[in-house]
Amino acid sequence: GRLEEAVQSYDRAIEIRGDYDTAWYNKGLSYDRLKRYDEAVRAFDRTIAIKTTHEQAWNSKGLSLVKMNRLDEAVICFDKAIEIKPAFDGAWCNRGVALKLTKNYTDALSSFDKALEIRPEYEHAWYERGLTMMLMNKPGEAVKCYDRAITINPSSFAAWKSKGETLLRLNDHNGAVGSFDRAIAIDAGDFGVWALKGDALVALEQPEPALTCFEKALAIDGASESAWLRKASVLSRLERLDKAFESYMKAIDLNPKNATTWITVGSVLVKMGKADRSIDCYDKAISIDPKNAEGWYQKGA
Repeated sequence: GRLEEAVQSYDRAIEIRGDYDTAWYNKGLSYDRLKRYDEAVRAFDRTIAIKTTHEQAWNSKGLSLVKMNRLDEAVICFDKAIEIKPAFDGAWCNRGVALKLTKNYTDALSSFDKALEIRPEYEHAWYERGLTMMLMNKPGEAVKCYDRAITINPSSFAAWKSKGETLLRLNDHNGAVGSFDRAIAIDAGDFGVWALKGDALVALEQPEPALTCFEKALAIDGASESAWLRKASVLSRLERLDKAFESYMKAIDLNPKNATTWITVGSVLVKMGKADRSIDCYDKAISIDPKNAEGWYQKGA
């Protein structure tokens, strides 16, 4: 496609002029977009060999290394970029992301703070700062960061979704539903946001709208065991036992080794007046997990 053609053009430029740093750099960017990260890193290395103070090449090399999960090397690259250009807000933010991924949350936060000191309206840095606060188990602080990101860019799907998830953690279920609705208005094709909105509605004891959300989620990803289980649980609560049974069986098709699901199916069969069939389910659960006390108890009951 277009990117491969671009690489060929850069190669032609390099053939004519071997020390053409910009051509090497753009070749690296094309490889990165093609997800050929090894080759991207090699091209950035060639760029840096020609021009050691190419801060963009150091930064881009770091980003490729992050995608390869070579995080310590990535941090070194971002450090180099910052050494060349101390006010390089993007490199500070990227450094924070790499440190966050190594679980070095305190240093990650100071990198985001540095990026925001340089550019206070840096939406992505606020968003990543919020994710880091969540990982540090500071949900209240995380919400403030997402709010800053949203103020800068009200159509940030990621910030609305993450804010909703955080409010869900804080048991602000109405607030969570509001945030998920804003996210859905931006992108209705995301599985996770429908499933999470369903969870919030379950917590608000609104089973019918919750059911609609789980159905929307399953229309996007029908191979999600957890979504089938959530749908089944709501149907069971609504006493639609035949439908609940069908949904539990869908979940079992996807993961036959889930002992808990077999026990739940057994209980649904008992409610449906099919206690004789429930014994098979408890036996299944026990064969998967012989130490499952609940399976033995239900079989006895």
